[in-house]
Amino acid sequence: MKPIELETAKKLKELGLKNKSFSFWRLRNGGEEKGYKITHDTINADYLKNNKDILYMAYTLDEILAMLPTNVRLYHLDDSRKYRDYEFCLYALNGGGVTSLKSTVNKNPAEAAGQLLIWCIENGYVKVEDSNNAMV
Repeated sequence: MKPIELETAKKLKELGLKNKSFSFWRLRNGGEEKGYKITHDTINADYLKNNKDILYMAYTLDEILAMLPTNVRLYHLDDSRKYRDYEFCLYALNGGGVTSLKSTVNKNPAEAAGQLLIWCIENGYVKVEDSNNAMV
């Protein structure tokens, strides 16, 4: 399954998310926009010290879900063209009812969840410090 997109990874890093991931987006030579995913086991401490590449965590769906609030639900949306989209919804309980606070839709479920995580951080539903301590 695909990880989050590079732009989402950049935004999460900008917001202060520091969780480790099993994969990265790597920008070669300090920022050239030719990012691609590489696995965690291909990078060692010496590589990180002596290389100018910029790394962004390429979180998977499971890694993102561990950082989202528990009142998030995933739905599969099917349309008449047989394309499958994934929707994540953040719900709030209010006086016996349920209200959808935010939903995101994308063909890549990790990307949909990543966009929702960004919204949750920016709107105070997730604290970065708590997410940085989540088990991923």
